[in-house]
Amino acid sequence: MQMLHRQKEPVTEIIGGPELHINKGSTINLTCIVKFAPEPPPTVIWSHNRQVINFDSPRGGISLVTEKGILTTSRLLVQKAIQSDSGFYTCTPSNANPTTVRVHIVDGEHPAAMHHGGAIQLQVPSCLLMLALTFGILTLHYYRQQSNLLQRIRWRKGTIKSIITIKRQRQRQRQQKRQRQQQLQQQQQQQQNHLDKQQRNSNSNCFDTKRTQPCLLGHRTNLELPVT
Repeated sequence: MQMLHRQKEPVTEIIGGPELHINKGSTINLTCIVKFAPEPPPTVIWSHNRQVINFDSPRGGISLVTEKGILTTSRLLVQKAIQSDSGFYTCTPSNANPTTVRVHIVDGEHPAAMHHGGAIQLQVPSCLLMLALTFGILTLHYYRQQSNLLQRIRWRKGTIKSIITIKRQRQRQRQQKRQRQQQLQQQQQQQQNHLDKQQRNSNSNCFDTKRTQPCLLGHRTNLELPVT
């Protein structure tokens, strides 16, 4: 789960690199892809042999098509390739690291595999490149959906937790209310018991021990007959 939320560094890639072989007189088609950027790059600059490409140069036939989105693509087209078009082409997005590809202009058809510096360069069919690009887009879309699903699950868990907390608070409030009522009843009962005790003490003190006669309303009654 943690891997889904880890922020990836932006990646810049030129399809078919690091070296390309182009037939003389054909069109140089370089596609630069910017992946995992937090937002589409405001600008994408192309340079040839460390010189920024001038699209209004007398050379002519140079155009650029850039499509911005989750996966930004910048396509450089150089028509009617000549030997001077050989060299290093660099794609530099404004919010990602640059990447470079080396272009070789060759006469006639070149074999599917060529040796350069001891390494074998295999020509990858364009259909496979498009398939890989489509797979990358679908994979990115899948991970975004998984991330949104995790966010919804967390939101629901937070909502359920809030409801449980509110219910527990209400239960505590009801318990506290019952406790206060019980305490009030106990206090009233204690007061009533105290009053009853005082009443009994008052009645016992109002008894005349000499004449063994009760006192009525706080006065002793004399029941002896007058002497004749």
